[in-house]
Amino acid sequence: MQTSEPAFFEAHCMCYAKSGSLSMSEKKILCLHGAGTSDDILRSQLGSIAPTLEKDLSVTLVYVNAPIDCGPHKAVDGIYEGPFKTWFTWSGQNPPPESDVESILDSFDLLYQIIEEQGPFEGVIGFSQGATIAAAILLHYQRQNPLEPAYALFKYAIFFSAAAIVDIEPIPLLKDWAENRKIHIPTLHVLGKEDPLYSEGIAMSKICSGDLTSVVTHNQGHCIPRDAGTVRAIVKAMEMLHFMSVVA
Repeated sequence: MQTSEPAFFEAHCMCYAKSGSLSMSEKKILCLHGAGTSDDILRSQLGSIAPTLEKDLSVTLVYVNAPIDCGPHKAVDGIYEGPFKTWFTWSGQNPPPESDVESILDSFDLLYQIIEEQGPFEGVIGFSQGATIAAAILLHYQRQNPLEPAYALFKYAIFFSAAAIVDIEPIPLLKDWAENRKIHIPTLHVLGKEDPLYSEGIAMSKICSGDLTSVVTHNQGHCIPRDAGTVRAIVKAMEMLHFMSVVA
């Protein structure tokens, strides 16, 4: 399996004090969609996986929209109706313009608010850009709150077709895999071998603690698979991840 230098970022925003008005017996997983899609589209994309997860794990999947309006991703254009959303803008400039940085910080603020108002959440599921922002906020919270346990925000994370970001300032990329620069909760990385972002997904897995990290590959592209065999493998891995976090 090919590997790549890890590509990721962090940003500075207000520290989050975790709270939640929900009963502790109510287990939820936060679900973050990809760029140019929406909460409803992700609900459809997870349609082959979600019912089994909700039944077997007794959890509720909570889908939320990113804050920025945008055009549809080419993969959903003409198939789904809008509105279409993105978690941040990305111009590709180095250094990035202030608007790109602010868009990331705004998404952090929104997610902290969602966690506070609708949480606590057992875990987080992210697809594509949703996986990127999920991993980013895990690292951000960990660095802003070094004395908090690793599972303070989420107990586990599931990344489908994770997309990474170029090395930039003032949101610096991880240059090494030192322990204080890793995600220290159980993670599952679902990657398509035909996905142009496959190497970025592998890079994402490298910033997660090795003994808590699982990788499931499939022969498709940048998608959440729907074929029965792959779905069974993914659901089994997700269930193991969930119970690993419970034991931990």
